[in-house]
Amino acid sequence: MLQKDPLLLGWFTAQAAFEPFAIAAAGLFLPLTLEELARTRAGCAEGDTGCRVRWLGLEVETASYALYVASAAVAAQALLVISLGSIADHPPHRLRLLLIAALSGSTSLLLFSPLTSLAWPTSALLSMLANASFGVGMVCLNAFLPGLARARVGKVEDSSGVAEEVEGLLAREAEAEGRAGAGLPGEDAEVLLPKETEAENELARTTAHLSARGLATGYASGILSLLILLIPLLVLHSSLRALNLCILLTGVIWALLFGPAYFLLRRGSPKAESEEARDAVGWRDVGEAWRRLGRMFRREEMGRLRNTYWFLLSWTLLSDGFATITSTAILFAKTQLSMPASSLLLIMLISPISGVLGALLYPRLQRHLDWSNRSILILLVLLASLIPIYGCLGFLPVFSRIGFGGLTRPAEMYVLAVWFGSTYAPFQSYTRAVFSALIPPNEEARWFGLYSITDKSTSFLGPFVVGVVADHTNIRFGFLFLIVLLLLPVPLLATVVDVEQGRRDAEEYSKARERDRAANVSE
Repeated sequence: MLQKDPLLLGWFTAQAAFEPFAIAAAGLFLPLTLEELARTRAGCAEGDTGCRVRWLGLEVETASYALYVASAAVAAQALLVISLGSIADHPPHRLRLLLIAALSGSTSLLLFSPLTSLAWPTSALLSMLANASFGVGMVCLNAFLPGLARARVGKVEDSSGVAEEVEGLLAREAEAEGRAGAGLPGEDAEVLLPKETEAENELARTTAHLSARGLATGYASGILSLLILLIPLLVLHSSLRALNLCILLTGVIWALLFGPAYFLLRRGSPKAESEEARDAVGWRDVGEAWRRLGRMFRREEMGRLRNTYWFLLSWTLLSDGFATITSTAILFAKTQLSMPASSLLLIMLISPISGVLGALLYPRLQRHLDWSNRSILILLVLLASLIPIYGCLGFLPVFSRIGFGGLTRPAEMYVLAVWFGSTYAPFQSYTRAVFSALIPPNEEARWFGLYSITDKSTSFLGPFVVGVVADHTNIRFGFLFLIVLLLLPVPLLATVVDVEQGRRDAEEYSKARERDRAANVSE
């Protein structure tokens, strides 16, 4: 399959290029290095608690500094995605933008150590640039997914024999609907008249499958990267020098893997009609992207695609909750449980390994239970919410007395790493799969841009709130906030979001826009 489809192989390879940043750099080395740089700046020794550093005129906890930088990085990522994300609607621009994101992200990691040694404040700026580049790149990669899925189930016009097959299916469906409307049983009614047609079910399964495979590929790449980075971390005894070297090597991995990915994506992408056509769209006016975003939030637009917007609201809260669990857990383990960087790397190694297994296991479980993508997604959210609930058990004196339970011992972090990894990877896969079913055809990048914007527009909130909590009380209180973030969207997903109706609304929305464009051209 991959040998005959360079676009799909390139997409998987690009996932492998980008994901090590999320797992190794953003998930582990950048937060630890930022905290260590702040600790060094404040003149605190290793193991000192309550260490505070002056930053932007304020005295903040060193752990809070890392969280505040993460919050600012996410906000910067949102601004950049809004400004540039619509460019990815056009395949030639999408590929260029992906290249720029990979180059700027990897370069910021390569320059992190030399520049921060000269000027401490550059650590925050380079971290923000790397995170913003990663976010823009993921918008581009997500924009490929619906088209890849449609191609796999034969919904591309130039696929051999597919047009006739689809037309036949639609004709049989129309006939069955006509017979049903007349009160007559159609011969295909049992297959064609449920809420989801056979074709829609196949497209949903294929989207979930490709999304899971992409996530598994990225996680496998992240795992191999962590194994490589374990060597300098052990040799240099988890020092600041070791952390800086690991960040640099992550940038090298990003750049080296993206080279062949770009070649394959370029080879597999349809040729642009002309250089003039490529230049005519996308780069002219960043302000238009913001106006376009404003139009997407008009009441009329939201009314026509209400299920899509309800899902985006749920996704906004959930993505913030999952992302904040990662940063909070790492800093909690370092500052409250005094775990060294080598132990934290092992935790980050266990988590994506579990993620690969989870990404492959849950589609099998779904087929066995015959559950929808939405049902599996709700299950994953409920399972993930048990992590902050377990962390809150540490407030009970009984666990302090027995010395185990409620995240009072380092050993518990390893168990929770398995639990979190096995839910987080399939969570990412199923959210993409569900959202793919709710967006209008041929507008993937536009809507996945909004998907990323709603992800990042409030994802700065979680790290910021936990940072404020750590500044004034104990970082463990941040687990209470995480419980609310994870459980609040569950009723929306379970009772409000109707995926089948949302898919039909998206298709009708796309047809209406095509009719409007045709009418404007004829005038």
